[in-house]
Amino acid sequence: MNTLTADVSRRTYVRLAFAASFSSFCLIAGLAFVGSFSADSSLACKLMCGVALLAGMVALASGWKESNSRYQTLFYLLAVWLLWTGIQEPVQAGLLRWVFVHPKRAFYAVEFNHMMWALTALLVGAYVLVDAVLRPWRIGAKWFVALLLALSFWGLLWHEYLLNPEHLYRQPLVQDFVAVDRAVRQRALDGGGFPGAAEISRQLTLPRWDGTERVGQLQAEESAARIGELLEYLDGPEDYVLLVIRPLNALDGLVALACIMLIGLGLGLRAWRDPPESAHIEKVLMLLLLTWVYESLHAFFFSLVRDSDVYATVSDIGFVISAALYFMLAYMFSRRLDFITSIEGRYYERVLERDASSVTRWIDRFDLYVIKKFLGRRAPLRRLFTVKNNRYA
Repeated sequence: MNTLTADVSRRTYVRLAFAASFSSFCLIAGLAFVGSFSADSSLACKLMCGVALLAGMVALASGWKESNSRYQTLFYLLAVWLLWTGIQEPVQAGLLRWVFVHPKRAFYAVEFNHMMWALTALLVGAYVLVDAVLRPWRIGAKWFVALLLALSFWGLLWHEYLLNPEHLYRQPLVQDFVAVDRAVRQRALDGGGFPGAAEISRQLTLPRWDGTERVGQLQAEESAARIGELLEYLDGPEDYVLLVIRPLNALDGLVALACIMLIGLGLGLRAWRDPPESAHIEKVLMLLLLTWVYESLHAFFFSLVRDSDVYATVSDIGFVISAALYFMLAYMFSRRLDFITSIEGRYYERVLERDASSVTRWIDRFDLYVIKKFLGRRAPLRRLFTVKNNRYA
């Protein structure tokens, strides 16, 4: 078998394996979607999941058609993150329905979804930075370093949940809430009605915490203030859920901040020292950065909400905004896919790989509009938007 035949055969096997994996994923995703959303999943949530799946599919197609291994890896990682974002709600509903049936284990499904979302997101951010720092390295080495970096961030944030799945229930706020809830229930059984913080504090003193360890008792005033805060989570039948998932929302915010840092550094290094990126790649990364800025604000706001009705309303608004951002990502992926499958695009890619110093960044009408309206001849910003003439180059 000659070299050409061997190369074609190897490529055929890889394509067949990928097609089989992709078909399996589509089957699993379809089964998860059919009737697997939780009963209280809103239309906005389903919209966001659907658009994320669409964006993931377009990213997968872009990666499939990419000839440059750097960009192919980026689009595959983006596809994994977006596809997981799209199926996490029905997967969570399915886990609650068929796996974590016991009420005490219900939050295991929630933890699993948050952890997997964090890992897929950190892999994207880590690869963007590693690809910018270690550009000459082989793609396998970049994969390895990016995986190590992502796992380091992930382990730092989630190690307590990995070591103990019930860590969420050991949070001081949760244990204090359980004590206050028992006192309120006992008061109701005694026919005393719903008590205030002062009444509960006369019969209950909350502990002082050092991490997850009790180190004494709070002063009476501190205990009453803490009880008053926790009583707010008893106003509605589902408000306590917000207290339990508050640490998870805070961790989501930290993951988003880590992705902002990783992608921001990667973009900065690319703009500062790298040769021109291929068409639409920088726009994809900038839009991704905007998405993570929004996700960080979204997650930290959720960690502060104490009313389930407010949470539901803000969630629906957030789902719509997320769907809009994912749709813009899908649009940019489609622009990239259209470019790399065109004759002009394939020629530009070959020239860029062979001699990047001989070409400038590929620009489109959006770039020209930004140059004309906002940049003019400002030297520090011209490097991001250059054209082949004396006015901007």
